[in-house]
Amino acid sequence: MSLNTLQTYAGIHLSGPNAHKTSVVIMTGGLREGNLKITHVFDKIGAIGQIFSDERLLDILKATLPRLGFVDAPLSEPPCVACTRPTCPGIDGCEDLGVANMQSIISKSAKGKKRKRPINPQTQRYWDVRQWAESQTHLQEPSYSANMAPLVVRAKTLQRRINSWNVDFKLKETLVSQNLRIIADHLSMPSEWAQSYRAFGVGRDNRGKILEHLYREKWLALNHLDDIASSVENFHAMICALSACLFVEKRVLMPGSSFELEQGWVYLPNLTESKKD
Repeated sequence: MSLNTLQTYAGIHLSGPNAHKTSVVIMTGGLREGNLKITHVFDKIGAIGQIFSDERLLDILKATLPRLGFVDAPLSEPPCVACTRPTCPGIDGCEDLGVANMQSIISKSAKGKKRKRPINPQTQRYWDVRQWAESQTHLQEPSYSANMAPLVVRAKTLQRRINSWNVDFKLKETLVSQNLRIIADHLSMPSEWAQSYRAFGVGRDNRGKILEHLYREKWLALNHLDDIASSVENFHAMICALSACLFVEKRVLMPGSSFELEQGWVYLPNLTESKKD
């Protein structure tokens, strides 16, 4: 048995702290060896009495001992939120490298165009602006919007709780919708499955089709697939765990510099190898 067979990965879907919609999926094995399987599904994780949901999450990680964990929520804040300067000179006068690079990206992307895309370092990170500039169809919500801000706080708090137990266990971030589109394209899935995996009326069916396709392609074993298909939250956690496996197997896009990593990198699959690898 190789070392990869022994790997354990955690995928975490975070909901609001007062909602019982947080899920954790644990996987073991490896894609390259064709033995990746779901071993545990923990869903509807919320507070019970005086036990906060973060404590329950920590207990799950302690019990399953994953090598790596991926989460579907931002793990870093936009420059303005993270800023500790006592005065603000405005975006044009800001000395923050993140803001300067965001300005540079927008300036370059606007060449030859009538209208610039605005940036807002109060809600957007470097990664948001970069993706927005690279793709006209990139519709990802800003990392610190009204909907996302509570999840950013929760994700950062969860990392600190993990640090109290294991300082070497660092969560990494992925984006499920974009992640899924890359996998679907690589495995020749119909694009509508990935686009409508959470849509009312057809989402459950599309999630089931995606899982069946992953099984046929020998990406997943049959374990717990009904649990994953029946819940958007469990499905998100599964994609996160799959991303952790891809990271260990060096099949994700890595940041090009320490600056990009510090600004908040979102790991997405890099599946440029042949389909059967």
